[in-house]
Amino acid sequence: MFAAGEMLDWEAPTGGYLITACLATGRHAGRAAADWAKTAHRP
Repeated sequence: MFAAGEMLDWEAPTGGYLITACLATGRHAGRAAADWAKTAHRP
């Protein structure tokens, strides 16, 4: 499972608007999913 952004459900003093964190975790999750897809064994 690859999760990013608000799906992580953390709280911050900004009132929940964590656009930088959402973009950063989305990028990381996307790259991890792409790497996983490249190396996954296919039948």
